[in-house]
Amino acid sequence: MPAFETDRNSASADSQYRSLWVAVVLQAKSDIETEPLDSLDFTQAVAFFIGSGQWVQNRAVIGDYLDLHRDDLEKLGRRCINARRAAEGLEPLQPRQPWPNTTRAPKAVESVPPQPQPIPLPPFQPRSASARVNRFFPRGIYAPSMSGEQAA
Repeated sequence: MPAFETDRNSASADSQYRSLWVAVVLQAKSDIETEPLDSLDFTQAVAFFIGSGQWVQNRAVIGDYLDLHRDDLEKLGRRCINARRAAEGLEPLQPRQPWPNTTRAPKAVESVPPQPQPIPLPPFQPRSASARVNRFFPRGIYAPSMSGEQAA
């Protein structure tokens, strides 16, 4: 394959990845703007923009495809999050402030009613020979023997 073909294929793949990551960023922004604050989609979108650990590394890689620094993606996310928080009547996040984790109150475990015990089966008793005959094939099922000429 000539060099220009390889370059064109590489540029096409980079363009597709760029389009993919643009769509991911726009979807995360949309989720922050429209999803309920306690939804999983909203939480994941917030983590995408301002999460720590693996999220930081992922933002760096995505930023490389989009020709952005990971901090630029974080700033974009913080602006969207703060706009949403202001619309909901909450205080905006400060720079570098992590997303507040909400702890769920433990639920009391309800007692489970006892399950009915299964009725034991009677012991196995073999059937008589006449009862074991298949009524559709009373002589049994046999494969025809093949002669050497048919087997080849």
